[in-house]
Amino acid sequence: LINTTLMYLGIIREPLEFLLFSKVSVFVSLLHILIPFTILPMYSALLNVDPVLFEAARDLGANPVHTFSKVTLPLSIPGIKTAFIFSFIIASGDYIIPQLLGGTSGLMIGKVIADQFGIVFNWGEGSSLVFLLIFSDLIVFSLFSFFLAKIFLRRRKI
Repeated sequence: LINTTLMYLGIIREPLEFLLFSKVSVFVSLLHILIPFTILPMYSALLNVDPVLFEAARDLGANPVHTFSKVTLPLSIPGIKTAFIFSFIIASGDYIIPQLLGGTSGLMIGKVIADQFGIVFNWGEGSSLVFLLIFSDLIVFSLFSFFLAKIFLRRRKI
């Protein structure tokens, strides 16, 4: 789609090589697919913030940057956590996009798991890889929540 658009606009004459069957194409596609899964939870969290809090911060003399860092960001933490969890789960387990756009240059764990079940028929190793994926996802979520809480608890003590 990017190559077609650039060629139609006359910016390039032939398709860009780095966009075909590479890690860049997988990254761009995952980014494009995961944007709604990140924006919607954060938008929902921001809708729950009372506008009176922004007026109060403004009345107390806070500039927009200070209002964002002290009011908006701490109140949107649940949306940020949800967006991270949704995006990370989808990206870590995805196997279609790397298979279609990644070519043979790189492997993602989702494709390796799908190959173990569908091509090799090694259900034991596939199940072990699924367990490792779920366990590593839980570790990443725990670390993310821990560091996020540590950052905002430290901020509140000041």
